[in-house]
Amino acid sequence: MGGFSFGNIGGNANMNAGGDIVGGDKNTTITTTSNQVVQKGFKDDNDKKEFLNQIKTFQGMMRDIKKEIENNKDIDEDEKDDLVMEIMSQIKALKTVNQDANDISPGTEIEEEKSSIFEKKLNQTSQFMDHIEQFANKTKSISEKIIPTVKQMLPILASARHLFGIP
Repeated sequence: MGGFSFGNIGGNANMNAGGDIVGGDKNTTITTTSNQVVQKGFKDDNDKKEFLNQIKTFQGMMRDIKKEIENNKDIDEDEKDDLVMEIMSQIKALKTVNQDANDISPGTEIEEEKSSIFEKKLNQTSQFMDHIEQFANKTKSISEKIIPTVKQMLPILASARHLFGIP
């Protein structure tokens, strides 16, 4: 069975060792520190323009996926409606990101609250892309059409995050 087993102890139990005392699997956590500060926002006009273009491209690709889902006869209508609503929600969230990003001056760090909102929306989009990919992998008739688009979208999303200073 392994591990440690202590019965009723009438006082304190102390264990000393020259190294780690492990009961079960040993998990080691290594913490490193860096003096590098990541600035959130755009370092220059080119990064901002590229970010805005990538978000618009991403939205267009999501619309393409939405059309494929809407036109597919093998998907249950209720499931189709749910997916289309989720896609529209993501497109709208990215529209907000694009509008807010347009107001950010390059070379200036933005406040933490706005940065957190951007990061949250981009994280949600990334998670949604995982959901879409899993869905497409279960549905062969849509897989051939959606998976290549999803594979193209993931680097665009990663690049947009990087341009904004989100790891």
